[in-house]
Amino acid sequence: SLRLGSSLDASYPAALNLGSGTKTMGSITKAYSGTTTGALNLLGGSSTIICSGNIDFSGITFTAGSSIITMQGGSGAKAILSSGQQFYDLVFNDAGSSWSLSDTLTVKRDLTRAAGTFTHNNKKVIISGANLDSKISGAFTFYDFECATSAKKLSFSTGLVQTVQGTFTITGAVGYNIKLYGQASPAQWYINAANSAVNYVNVKDSYAQKTIVPANS
Repeated sequence: SLRLGSSLDASYPAALNLGSGTKTMGSITKAYSGTTTGALNLLGGSSTIICSGNIDFSGITFTAGSSIITMQGGSGAKAILSSGQQFYDLVFNDAGSSWSLSDTLTVKRDLTRAAGTFTHNNKKVIISGANLDSKISGAFTFYDFECATSAKKLSFSTGLVQTVQGTFTITGAVGYNIKLYGQASPAQWYINAANSAVNYVNVKDSYAQKTIVPANS
């Protein structure tokens, strides 16, 4: 596991730059169990991080860079506590694992579920990165799903259903519509949202299983 700081000293600072290449680890957490006063900084760089355990960013400043975090290995239930930190790319890829959100999950670029169980735990997922096209790959069941980054392009896996049990919120701006496309046009992508608030969008190849009426689009 990757544990930043000292297990004995709340004021012990730590900084780790993962640079490039592939790094394999268990859980990611701070070492000190209480409230740390020393700065704990984790820089993802351009690395690929294979994580088989939990992620707990409480007390840690995570600078994602262009890193890819792949949740893989170590079967069983795991938790992700983002503590306001943003991921760049996040991949779930372990058939024997389940991952539960402990707070809002924010991903700048791509979010992928290749295998395993994603449990929203009534927490929101935000796709955030400016000047980045994003892919939502695999079928997800979200609680709330949100993108409010003007002019962003979101591409969804075709032939699969994205389920939103809370609210599907997409908010572009005048002249900067958000694009909601499939990944393999003209094949359709599917959205099943209990509630929706969709403004300033361009939509292509979609099939809404419950009616969504975009405004200003």
